[in-house]
Amino acid sequence: EVKLALKISNMSTSAVSNSSGSSGAAPSKKNVQEAVNQFNVLREEQRQIGMRINQMEMEAREFGLVIDVLEKVQPDRKCYRMVGSVLVERTAGEVLPTLSTNREQMLALVEQMKQRLEDKGRELNEFKEKHGIRLAGERPSDAAAAGGSGGSSGSNKPDGDSGSGGGVLVA
Repeated sequence: EVKLALKISNMSTSAVSNSSGSSGAAPSKKNVQEAVNQFNVLREEQRQIGMRINQMEMEAREFGLVIDVLEKVQPDRKCYRMVGSVLVERTAGEVLPTLSTNREQMLALVEQMKQRLEDKGRELNEFKEKHGIRLAGERPSDAAAAGGSGGSSGSNKPDGDSGSGGGVLVA
C-alpha cells in the first residue's frame, strides 16, 4: 500500500560511536518513524475527506436527476421514497420540496467539506516542511516550494540533503 523509505543524513561517526555525546546530532529512528506515521495519518484523513466529498457530490447529482423528473410529472402522482429502511408512498408534490431542501443542504455541506480539505492540505504541507518529509520522486526544492515558504531554512545543497539531518522520504 504505502512504501516508506527513511533517509537520515549527516550523522557524524562520533555521534554514533559516542553514546555520551550530544544526542541532538540526528533524530532517532523512533522520532523519524513517529513523524512518518503522523504524516501518513494526515494523508489518510485528507484522502477520506476527498472521498466523502465525491460521494456527496454524486448523491447531490442523483437528487438533481430525481427532482428534474418529479418536476415534469403531475403533483398528485404516486411515488415511493425510501426513508431509512422503510419504503413510503407519497405524492410527487409532497416529495419534491423535501428533496430540494435535502439537495441544497447537501451542496452546502460539500462546500464546507471542500474548505476542510483545503485546510487539511495546508496542515499536511506545514507538517512536511517542519519534519523535512519528501514524497518519492519529489526533489528537495519541490518540497520547499510545496510548503509555500520558499525554503525558509536556506540550506539547499546540490546533493539533495537539507542539512538538517532529518530528511525523510515517503513513497
